[in-house]
Parts: sequence; C-alpha cells; structure tokens
Amino acid sequence: MFNQSGIYKGVPWSVIYKGGRIFELKVGDKVESYSCLYEPVFGIDISDQQEINLKLDKMQGLR
Repeated sequence: MFNQSGIYKGVPWSVIYKGGRIFELKVGDKVESYSCLYEPVFGIDISDQQEINLKLDKMQGLR
C-alpha cells in the first residue's frame, strides 16, 4: 500500500515510503518529498492520499 509505481502517458511515476511520515515522489526525472500530516500507522490517511495525488498531478503538469 505504501510503495506504488506505474506509467502515465509514457512517463514513469512512483511513490516510495521512506519511513516515519516521509514519502518520495518521482515523476520522470523530477523528485520531491512529501511529509504526511498524520503518522501512517495502519495506512495512509485519506487527506494525505489526496495531497500525494495532487502533488503527482502537478509534477506531471496536469494541474
């Protein structure tokens, strides 16, 4: 659930859990980090999932 990857319109992307509240987001050659608002003890909080998705969209130039 924490680590995910794929290809969108020919551009690879990934979300890698680095520990604690930190996730690394990659889209193509762009790399950014995201710090969760809430500790992901039993999974990622829905608000953090939304923020990660928005950040990925911005990195892909969709927003």
